[in-house]
Amino acid sequence: MSECYDAKLCEERHRQITETFDQHERRLNDHSDRLKKIENQNVGTAKDVQNFKDTLEDIKQLIEKMTTQLENLKEKPARKWDGLIDKIITVIVGIIIGKFLS
Repeated sequence: MSECYDAKLCEERHRQITETFDQHERRLNDHSDRLKKIENQNVGTAKDVQNFKDTLEDIKQLIEKMTTQLENLKEKPARKWDGLIDKIITVIVGIIIGKFLS
């Protein structure tokens, strides 16, 4: 009887161990799948970050170009006024010389 009891007890213990082992194996497989998904997301995120950095660099270059163009536009009216002032001075000097000569 004790042998029969021990055999049943061993059988029950083995069944419980097998169930626990199977449960742990399923959980490990689930975790493995979840890790693969996370790794794939990280690869996608890394690509997105690189694209974002490239876009920011492009924007930075465009801003620098626009700043240069804006500075050139600011100087352009000053050059027009300088030319106008040169012409006015030339006319005034011409009038003064004309007065002295006449």
